[in-house]
Amino acid sequence: MSNDVWTIRENNTDSVLFLLHGFTGHLKKSWAGFPALLKDRLNQKEWDIFSLGYPTSFWALELRRLLRACPGIQKLADTLATRMKFAFGGYPNIAFLAHSMGGLVVQRAILDHAALRERVRHVFLFGTPSMGLEAAHCPSIPPAISNAKPTGGLRREFFVTAPW
Repeated sequence: MSNDVWTIRENNTDSVLFLLHGFTGHLKKSWAGFPALLKDRLNQKEWDIFSLGYPTSFWALELRRLLRACPGIQKLADTLATRMKFAFGGYPNIAFLAHSMGGLVVQRAILDHAALRERVRHVFLFGTPSMGLEAAHCPSIPPAISNAKPTGGLRREFFVTAPW
């Protein structure tokens, strides 16, 4: 995950909402007018809002090299958990709103990192292939979304056997 952070609202509250884009998404462009809607609807005194970016890309002159360079879900999840600990450690209450691959990253981070899991209060997933993605069987799909295969087991692990 890169150091891309878009501060939508920061009032130094105890609660924070993080937006995570999907595969080939962008921390600002993916959300269009949605952050403005959130700012208007969420109590300003209770929620800070940030959008976090991470490297994903599908197109390049040397596509095969790029696909190998795209970080996997596990690495992105570990990086997300590290960012939550060090860059955003002052927030005892975390909510995630994630689209597509961003949802897979959030689920993996919550499952693998107990300290993060203890701080998460809400998770909103939109278009996240928690049950797998048939396209992930295609050899040209990057390793970053290899967890999206139907045999990946993330859905069962997150929704059925999770420690909460």
